[in-house]
Amino acid sequence: MRLNAAIKKDYSKFHREPCQFAAPPPGPFEPMDAFVLQAIARELDAALRGGRLEKAAQADPFTFVLTFSCRDRRARRLLLSGGLSHPRLHLTEGNPPAQAEPGDFLRSLRKHLAGCRLTRAAAGEWERVVQLSFERPGGDAYALLAEVMGRWSNLVLVEGKTGVILDALRLSTGEANPARPIERGAAYRLPPAQKKRAPDAIGEEEFLGLLAGAGSKNGDPDERARWLVRTFGGLSPAVAAEVAGRAGEDPRSLWEAFAWAVGCYRGGGFRPALLLDPQGAPAGLSALEVRALPPERVRPWPSMNEAADAFYRETAGGATLAAERAALAGRVRGHLRRTGRNLAAVEGDLRQAEEAEDCRLKGDLLLRHLEDAVEGAPSVQVEHGGERVEIALDPRFSPSENAQRYFRRYKKLKRLLGAGGRRRQALEGERAFLEELLYDAEEAEGPEALAGVLQALAEGGFGRREASPPKRKRGRAAAAPARPYRRFLSPGGWEIFVGKSALGNEALLRRVGRAGDTWLHAQGLPGSHVLLRAAGEPGEEALRQAAALAAFHSRGRHDSRVRVDCLPVERLRRPRGGRPGQVIFTGQRTLLASPEEGERLLKELREPDG
Repeated sequence: MRLNAAIKKDYSKFHREPCQFAAPPPGPFEPMDAFVLQAIARELDAALRGGRLEKAAQADPFTFVLTFSCRDRRARRLLLSGGLSHPRLHLTEGNPPAQAEPGDFLRSLRKHLAGCRLTRAAAGEWERVVQLSFERPGGDAYALLAEVMGRWSNLVLVEGKTGVILDALRLSTGEANPARPIERGAAYRLPPAQKKRAPDAIGEEEFLGLLAGAGSKNGDPDERARWLVRTFGGLSPAVAAEVAGRAGEDPRSLWEAFAWAVGCYRGGGFRPALLLDPQGAPAGLSALEVRALPPERVRPWPSMNEAADAFYRETAGGATLAAERAALAGRVRGHLRRTGRNLAAVEGDLRQAEEAEDCRLKGDLLLRHLEDAVEGAPSVQVEHGGERVEIALDPRFSPSENAQRYFRRYKKLKRLLGAGGRRRQALEGERAFLEELLYDAEEAEGPEALAGVLQALAEGGFGRREASPPKRKRGRAAAAPARPYRRFLSPGGWEIFVGKSALGNEALLRRVGRAGDTWLHAQGLPGSHVLLRAAGEPGEEALRQAAALAAFHSRGRHDSRVRVDCLPVERLRRPRGGRPGQVIFTGQRTLLASPEEGERLLKELREPDG
C-alpha cells in the first residue's frame, strides 16, 4: 500500500511484511470500498482537522463514537465500527446509547486520546484503511487506524512516534498470525498487499496490452468488470461494473472509462450516492457518478459521510436490533434451560417421594412381626393381605430400629412430597413466565421493547434491575414514556387493549382493567393479554375481534386457528409471589379465533393518540 504522503512522512515506521495471502475483493455491493473510504477520509479531514476529542463512547462490542469539538464551534460525532458484518467509519447525526460498562479498547482510547486534537485524516491509496492522526498539547502523537476489510476488519491504536501498537479491538499473537501479529508492544504493520496492479501506475498502451492478453475483446461488460477486479487493486465489483458499463465495445473506451475513475479518485471528483436494490431498499454506496443503474435506483447525497450515515442507519440498525434480539433471546433460553433442569430434579424427587406410603406400611408390618425377624438378617418376609411381603433390613440395626428407620424415611418423604409439590408449581410458573419473555424478545420491534424484556427479567428475579434513567434538567420538557400496551377503538363502540410485553400485560392487569372488562389470552401459548371493554355484556362480534387480536399476538400467529380463553377480569387471581403478567383463573370460556383476522383488524381498527 502506498500511504498518503502525510502518513508516510509522519509514520514511516509502518511497513508491510511479505505475506502469502491477500485480502479478498469486496462483495458486489460492498459499501465501504476504496473510493468510498477515500471520499469519507477527505471529508473527515476537512471537518475534523484541529478538532478536540471531547468524548469516547461504546455503542456495542465493536462500535465506538468519538465526539469532537471542532474549530467552527460545532460538535461532530464520528462512528467507527470493527464489526464483521458492518465495518465502517463516518460522521453520524445519531447518538446511539452507550454501553454501561466500557470495554478494554474504549478505556485505551480514553486514556490516550482524550483531549487530543485531530491533525489529519487520510485513507491509504487504493486501500481500505483510514488513519486518524492525533496530537496532545505536550507533543505526544497517536494514530487510530480503521481497517475496513470485511472479516479482517479491525481498529488499532498506535503510538505515533514509534509505530508501536498500544491496543486493538482484535488482538492476535504471533503464533496465531505470524505474518502480521496485532499485539500490544509489537510494531504495527500495514495489511498485506493484494497481488494486483495499482490503477494509477499504468498507462494506456500497457492497459490495452493487458486487456488484449486476457482475451476480453468482445465488449461484454460483465466479463470486463471481472477482469478489472482481478487485475487492479482498489476496484470493487461495483466500481468495476460502473467502469465497464460506461465503455463501448472499443477497448479504448474501456481505458477512457478506467482513466475517468482513476482521475475521480486522485482528484476528489466524487459524487456521493446511495444505491438501491430493485425493491427500493438500500443496497450499497458509491462515490462515483453512477450510470450503470437506472436513475430510480440511485439516490444522490450532498456528502459521502451523510450517505453512509443514512445507509447504515437503515441496514446496520436492523442488523444491530436483530443481534440484540438474538442475544437477549439466548439469555432467556439460558434461564429456561436452568429452570428445566431444576424442574426435572424436582420431578425426580417427587417420584421418589411416592414411596412414602410403602415405607409407612413396611414400618407397621415390621413392628407387628418383630418375632419373625432374625437379628442381623438382610430381610424378613411377613404375611399381609394374603400375600408374602419381603421387607429389606439393615443388618447393622435391630428389627425394632429398622422399623423406626422406615418411619423416619416416611416422614421425610412426606415433607418432601409437600415441599416438592409447591416447588414444582413455582418452577412451572417460572417456566411459563420465561416462555412469555422469550416470545417478547423474539418479537421485539425496537430498543424500547428489548428494554422492557430486560426490566421484566429483573422484576421476575432473573438479573439486576436496569439503572434508573437520569433526571431531566430543569426547564427541559421530558418526553412522555410510551405506553406498554395498545388501545384500539372499534366501529361497534367497544375498546380493545393489547399488551406489548410482560410489562404491558402487567399494566393492563394493574392499571387498566376494571370490573365489567373481559380478559382474553391464547390458551397455553405465550402472548399478549387482551382486555375488551364494552357497554354492558360484550356481544359475539366484540369477543370475536378481541379473540382474533389475542390469537395474532401469540406464538400461534402462524396457525389457522388458535384457542383463546376469555372470562371477566374480576375473576382473575394473582399467584402469590407471581411475576409480571402472571394470573390464575378457572371457569373460562374458550373460543376458536383466526390470527389472520387479527392481522387484518390491526389495519382496520382505529388507534387513538390519547
